[in-house]
Amino acid sequence: MKHYFFCTYFDRNYCDKGLALYESLVKHVPDFTLYILCLDEETYYTLKGLNLSSIKLIRLFELEEREPLFFATRKNRSLIEYYFTSTPVFIRNLMTFYPEIDIISYIDADMYLFSSIDPAYKEMGNASIFIVEHRFPPELEDRLIYGRFNVGYLSFRNDDEGRRCLDDWSRDCIAWCYDLVEGDKFADQKYLDKWENEYNGLCVSKNIGINTAPWNVSQYNIELREEQFLVNGTPLLIYHFHGLKPDIVHKNLYCFDNHLREYFRSSGSEQHELFKLYSQYGLSLINSQEYALQNNHFKVIGKDIRYNTDINKKIGAILLFEVIDEIKKIRRDKCISDMIIILKVYKRSKKPVNLTKINKFIKRFFFKEGYQKDDN
Repeated sequence: MKHYFFCTYFDRNYCDKGLALYESLVKHVPDFTLYILCLDEETYYTLKGLNLSSIKLIRLFELEEREPLFFATRKNRSLIEYYFTSTPVFIRNLMTFYPEIDIISYIDADMYLFSSIDPAYKEMGNASIFIVEHRFPPELEDRLIYGRFNVGYLSFRNDDEGRRCLDDWSRDCIAWCYDLVEGDKFADQKYLDKWENEYNGLCVSKNIGINTAPWNVSQYNIELREEQFLVNGTPLLIYHFHGLKPDIVHKNLYCFDNHLREYFRSSGSEQHELFKLYSQYGLSLINSQEYALQNNHFKVIGKDIRYNTDINKKIGAILLFEVIDEIKKIRRDKCISDMIIILKVYKRSKKPVNLTKINKFIKRFFFKEGYQKDDN
């Protein structure tokens, strides 16, 4: 059985997403190691306390001690720019300190596996480098200024060409890595545009089920068939939940803004199965949050959200498609770009869920113009 090596990084604000990513790896990859660069001490102690299998933790200061040129950039980079700068440095450093790695795959913390990763490695074959295009639809081609390729998922073989690419990319990012477009540069990402001309053994993925994302999903048909999500009939391997964030947490109601409005510029037809895809991920985020809370390791996951959960009680969840239907009635002028993921989290109880009450709550908070007071 092949052993897979993955790496990612995140801070406390992405801890729930990192745990969801880990959960998806456990589901779909039988034998793996996930190296996590903990970008703050809260993340390190949270993950250490959870004592998860198949994970190796690296603290940020450890990478900084090993890579002084990288550490020196901290004084002239914003926090997000410093994180971007760390991407190639971290991957290269792993190859140096863990020679057992044959292929290392970097994966963004806000990605989630929906099926086996094997097709990605089969497509890579004997290549030294594996990268994935954004695959922008025509109406989003103006976004090519940020790069033809996305850094969200990419792989490097531990051979001369793979290491040379990582050396060059690290050097480039240490020299310039900012959250702005300047000439042919943008963050850690646009450097990838020149790789096809510079490195032998580079594979550009043609699999639309890898790094399916908000910026390309509008051109695909998402289908759920026998518990498998398909993208134009191709199994969905990895979805990139870029931009998804909690919108509001009110008592036991969790609402997630899926951030699709930025990318769905044409009205198009709504895809109910895409909503299910986002809802499944939202449930995974909630499970990650509750798991961490039940283990008493931290009380804040996600930006500006505080949870006070009775850790002695089981958590269940239902997806409120009825609420979604109500929202559509109110906002007929909006398409999928305004969808908000809504999940009801509740303690085990024999009491039925009062959908009418929840519908009214949603209308009051999100769609005031469509809400009509009920005097009953």
